[in-house]
Amino acid sequence: METLQEKLNRLVNESVKELKEIGLGDNLNTNMTFEINYRAKQRLGQCCNKCDINISSWLLEVGSDKDIKNTIIHEILHTFKDTIGHKAKWQYYARYVNNRTEYNITRTTSINNIYARANIQRPTKHIHYKWEITCTKCGAVWKKQKMTTKVLNGFTEGNRIHRKCGGTDFRIVDLDNCEVIW
Repeated sequence: METLQEKLNRLVNESVKELKEIGLGDNLNTNMTFEINYRAKQRLGQCCNKCDINISSWLLEVGSDKDIKNTIIHEILHTFKDTIGHKAKWQYYARYVNNRTEYNITRTTSINNIYARANIQRPTKHIHYKWEITCTKCGAVWKKQKMTTKVLNGFTEGNRIHRKCGGTDFRIVDLDNCEVIW
């Protein structure tokens, strides 16, 4: 069975070959490096310093070869000398690739769509909220993971205003201790 690194190497080689076949071989950076990013959960890939590309391990595990190559080509376009971010020249190359291949290179892609195509449920991230803030005028509720003393004091001293209703009184609950703070 193919390891993730072997799969990445194979798909990189296929992607580079396809870019050469459509006439972009002269633009390819010969110093590109590809690594697997085991920490990235919210992105598919990343290009750093116009040569270092990392691809998310979850994409290599879940995504189809086409999804992975779509991401590899997206990141390779960032290595071209005349591209900056996702600006006009990068968009030009993305359209160039899209018009000549079966890929759909875009600035962003839905992670949910990749999981759906793989027929796999996307793992959910449990968020631990410490604070619950309620506007006493309209009943709107916000939950926060963290809150600085300065922000907390803003709520308790009446310096905060709820934009939607104009309310200045808030009920603050410390969810960890089940304690009403204000």
